[in-house]
Amino acid sequence: MSNSINTNIAAYYAQQNITAASNAATSSVARLSSGNAIVQASDNVAGLATGTSLASQVSALKAAQTNASQSADIGRTVDRVAYGIDVIGSTRSSKHTLRQVTD
Repeated sequence: MSNSINTNIAAYYAQQNITAASNAATSSVARLSSGNAIVQASDNVAGLATGTSLASQVSALKAAQTNASQSADIGRTVDRVAYGIDVIGSTRSSKHTLRQVTD
């Protein structure tokens, strides 16, 4: 007596098609819900590389802008200090001149 295994080839192909459709639907929902055209690297490798490069450039420019703003603030502080020293010096010089005149 021989044993045989019966398979339902149509059911097998149907299961493969359902799996493929489910994966495609999951990918589409992920793209729609993220708002990005590129959700994973396999979507568009060149686009992902360009987007990553642009994002790092924007980050670097923001840091440069912050540094420039802080440098300007330091420059204004130095100007105020220099003005204060000048005022103190001129006041001191005036007092010294007055002492010489009154002595």
